[in-house]
Amino acid sequence: ISAAKKLYDEGIKDFIILEATDRIGGRIHKTEFGGHIVEKGANWLHGAEGPLKNPMYEIAKQIKLKSFYSDFSIVSYNTYKQEGGLYSKVEVDAALDMAESNEEYAEEISERFSVEKGKDDDMSLLAAERSPKHLEKMIDFYSFDGEQAEAPRVTSLKHIIPRPEFSLFGEGEYFVADSRGFESIVHEIAKTYLTYTNDTVNDPRLIFKQVVKEVDYSKSGLVTSQTEDGNVYTGQAVILSPSIGVLQSDLISFKPELPVSILSLAK
Repeated sequence: ISAAKKLYDEGIKDFIILEATDRIGGRIHKTEFGGHIVEKGANWLHGAEGPLKNPMYEIAKQIKLKSFYSDFSIVSYNTYKQEGGLYSKVEVDAALDMAESNEEYAEEISERFSVEKGKDDDMSLLAAERSPKHLEKMIDFYSFDGEQAEAPRVTSLKHIIPRPEFSLFGEGEYFVADSRGFESIVHEIAKTYLTYTNDTVNDPRLIFKQVVKEVDYSKSGLVTSQTEDGNVYTGQAVILSPSIGVLQSDLISFKPELPVSILSLAK
């Protein structure tokens, strides 16, 4: 949706969007649970009130998306032991301070890797983790696994630390709790160039349930995309936005195969 908006803003309006599901937003998705609307994907607006304006946060303010400031300082008051009972605030604060020091050390390592642009040198986020004590492990899980939705051992250090959403946009975080869902931000972007009727997108350039299985770019100036249901779409270029998991699973075949320089990034 964002890529198509960029094309539209540059005066390119002859395009189509192939959406694999029956809605836009991808992993940004809401559902009903126990009579309430809950998020199945994105739930926080990370990075606000900093030196630069976070475009997502600005859109949320514009459409008056209901959200609540997340004060993570209360973590030290609500951390439970595995065998039951609470850790003392002093213990948790000390562990949190150590975690912050570890992350600062990880930033130093990340900067060393990033000095020479174009180099593939990197290491996993495990470098920022500590001993496997229950309290420290919990904080590490909260800080890394929870934030990245992936295990540190398979997460890049230099591309995660320092966290760009905070270093660029500030440390403010807001929990979205709006019946319209986090996806309303996506729709607000889409409404700037796609047609809607009664808050439902109905633009003919957006085609739902089109799962691309093959991309053929072997002919100069021509790219052909074929979907699972046999439809074929041809254009001068194609912009793909699959997840890393899709690229790793070979669900989409490419003719010719993608360059090793690109495939290596998906490993």
